[in-house]
Amino acid sequence: MKLLTLYKDSLQPRKETPMKRLIMFVVVLAFVINAGPACKAQEKAYVGLFADSGHSVNSVNCYGGFTPFTTWIWWRPSVRGLIGGEIALEYPSNVLKTTWTTNPMMDCGLCCLGTSDAIYACFEYCQLDWVWSHQLSCYLTDYAPTAIRIVPTIDGDPSAASCGPGYPVEPATVFTPLYLNQYGPIAAEPVSWGAIKSLYR
Repeated sequence: MKLLTLYKDSLQPRKETPMKRLIMFVVVLAFVINAGPACKAQEKAYVGLFADSGHSVNSVNCYGGFTPFTTWIWWRPSVRGLIGGEIALEYPSNVLKTTWTTNPMMDCGLCCLGTSDAIYACFEYCQLDWVWSHQLSCYLTDYAPTAIRIVPTIDGDPSAASCGPGYPVEPATVFTPLYLNQYGPIAAEPVSWGAIKSLYR
């Protein structure tokens, strides 16, 4: 696999009046309170199940008969990037699985779907932002409140391979299952006061 070079942005300090600094701090504080989990997401790898191409819808409802939907497996890399990952999925009895689609950016000569127990993501190049690895076409067969969930494989918890030398493996935190006939939260973590101040510096 080829790797992309990871760069760190350097910002030049600007002279600002105390009032501008205060306004900036309030704006950043409000942003962190409302979008804290998104800010924290870059510190480690995340994986989640969504029902759309924008990784924003995490629930599907049955509208009578067999309701078609797509399960998207979305990854958000850590600051160390993402070259691959491994998870397993647990399906409820009211889901019928049909067709898998893999991201064309994956190197399927190495791996794509894996075994019945594990699903592998193997990207040809280092990924630095949200990226989907698989889509699974499904049918929801009834109105029972259930969910498709990310679970450990026989080898261990969900994991992600970063882009460093040797592709070090790190834990992949689960963002969300795909909720069926119900609504649920996307995983959130508290943001410390130190994290808020570090954003302002």
